[in-house]
Amino acid sequence: MNSPITFCISTFNNLNYLKLAVQSVRAFSHYKNAPLIVYSENSTDGTDEWIMKEGKKLYNIEGYIEKNNVAKGIGGGMNFCAEKVKTEFIMFLHADFFVSKNWDKACLNTYHNHNDKPLWISSYRIQPNVFR
Repeated sequence: MNSPITFCISTFNNLNYLKLAVQSVRAFSHYKNAPLIVYSENSTDGTDEWIMKEGKKLYNIEGYIEKNNVAKGIGGGMNFCAEKVKTEFIMFLHADFFVSKNWDKACLNTYHNHNDKPLWISSYRIQPNVFR
């Protein structure tokens, strides 16, 4: 079944959480083979190598690596990913997100049932609260 959604992650030095996020997307999404674009900018913790080797092989990631003198940041990374999307919908994720079962299908159902209203989606971080 073709997915109407592309999952996009922009990351920087967050390898351990990125692995969990990608694993959760592939395990719990309704659209198991949805395009998954991961953009890494200036990472030095092994993220780039994982994306280009294991990520591509195990999770069918479309990976992009950049080394920039002036960082694009999370917003620039998401814009970069969005330019690569060929599906109707984009699901932007952070590298520290963990998704629940059929979360993508639930989001699409909400959109289709209420497409005349603004749609907001929220989530919880899997990292500990570092602001306490």
